[in-house]
Amino acid sequence: MTIFVGMTAIDENTISASNAECLKNSSLSSLNLQSFSEEVVTSHFVIYQYDVGVFTRQFDNNSDDVTSAIAGQPIFSDGTIDTQADISLLNKHKNELPELLAKARGTFSGVLHNGENNKTFLFTDKIGVRPIFYISHSGYMYFSSNFSVLKNLFFDELKLCADGLKEYLTLGYSLDDKTAFNEIKRLKGSHLLEIGKDVKTSEYWDWSTIHTEVIDDGFYQDLYNIFQESVKLRTFEHDTAYSFLSGGLDSRAVTSSLIAQGKKLISFNFQTAYCQDTEYSKLYAEKAGINLKAVIVPQDDFHGWSRLIAKSINQVEGEHKGQYVWSGDGGAPIGGVYLNTKTIEAFADDELMAINIFLSSNNKTLLLNYFAGKLTVSNPNEIAIRMYSTLKSFPNENSKALFYSLLVNGQARNLQTHFETIHLHKIEMALPFFDSHFMCQVFKIPMHELAYHNAYAKWFEYFPAFTRKTPWQSYPGHVPCPVKYKSEFVNQWQMNKKKSIFNLQETLDILRILKSPNIRHMVSKKHICIKAFFHFLGLQNNTYIIDFNRKLKDLLES
Repeated sequence: MTIFVGMTAIDENTISASNAECLKNSSLSSLNLQSFSEEVVTSHFVIYQYDVGVFTRQFDNNSDDVTSAIAGQPIFSDGTIDTQADISLLNKHKNELPELLAKARGTFSGVLHNGENNKTFLFTDKIGVRPIFYISHSGYMYFSSNFSVLKNLFFDELKLCADGLKEYLTLGYSLDDKTAFNEIKRLKGSHLLEIGKDVKTSEYWDWSTIHTEVIDDGFYQDLYNIFQESVKLRTFEHDTAYSFLSGGLDSRAVTSSLIAQGKKLISFNFQTAYCQDTEYSKLYAEKAGINLKAVIVPQDDFHGWSRLIAKSINQVEGEHKGQYVWSGDGGAPIGGVYLNTKTIEAFADDELMAINIFLSSNNKTLLLNYFAGKLTVSNPNEIAIRMYSTLKSFPNENSKALFYSLLVNGQARNLQTHFETIHLHKIEMALPFFDSHFMCQVFKIPMHELAYHNAYAKWFEYFPAFTRKTPWQSYPGHVPCPVKYKSEFVNQWQMNKKKSIFNLQETLDILRILKSPNIRHMVSKKHICIKAFFHFLGLQNNTYIIDFNRKLKDLLES
């Protein structure tokens, strides 16, 4: 299944036919769909489902008064990608859900309604990659795997969550279970929400029980083997597979593993200009025997990787249908991408100070002068304080709390836009880096070894030799690529720092938010105008404000 939306009664309330029809019509309008694939309407439980048809049946309403639905791939048992088998296991273990969910390896969200006791359960994977949102309203719990469905249904009644919104604009995600609105919550990874006479939340999996270990000689061989198993578990029987291919390591790890499984690959690289990423992906594809389609996309047509790859695959196959695409998303944790020695060492003495070091070193500091009105910043340190308050305790290595926070907050939400628009592009992703067995093994690596791609470099030595014959992009200050190659093209970090001069269109885009009646009172007119002026003169690259403005508009307008 791709998207589900529904409602369930709390306590003794019942759902009227008009309430169910209102939810259905509003949801179809929000998603721009004509109809749903499946629906169940009872006096205690309602669910509508839309399926793009990539996986086998992920919806069941025929088993002992149980209705269940899954989005994604739970992989409850090793050796199968059959989501129908996952549904069967879900129904069979309806009274032992925490134990079953703890065995899952995949990325998924889902719902199960037990008609025998009128209890409904919402759940998501151990990291929380596949989202599920919920809101309690007038004696009912509404839920959806799509945020806009709930936002549009209750738009006139929602109150802005200033903390969640500022976190989203600063970090790229809202912390914990917050969203841009107080009433709408996102279920956290490893959590189970039970709705019956009352509402209860429980944690079915605890990452802090995995302790840091002394890494022996065989550790990275084992880690490699687990990753190969992760790829194999997600592999269909088709001879050909589609994948993203960048000029970095993550997609290289995935594609080489697929080649080891005997797959013929058609891979895609998208950039707005020819750069090192394009060049390195071509060199690797040639060495690996991959059919690479490198596409240069105009800046104004670059509306997301998923839409682009869907369009490209449609051109290959001549039709728009659900597709299964392999991605290297989730590789950042083993690379220690956002970690540094100073942050890790500071955790031993002062966790709040360590978080401030982390935020500063990753350019994630709160923009004090950008916000106004309800979003006015009262404490320059507020993001760090709230991040600190959400840290989970890891007694064995306390700095692992930051690693965990980045995983379940940042990494888990990187694909939010993909899942929010999945009914349009119809791309289901294979995500072997998010395999919970693989991530459990990564959790055992000491933080100092995770930083700067130290662990990644050792792990990557176990991949086939051809993966290391051509150059790849490495992060500044991290373990460098050992392949010597002189490129005349800039890397992705240099591309992002480029300044333009007298760019009227970008300057107008920065100013555009001041025309929005619902948003302009939340930002500082003076700050926006000054930044636009400096950008026009080429003194600063302030295109990040365009991204901020777009995010505000998408979130706060129905």
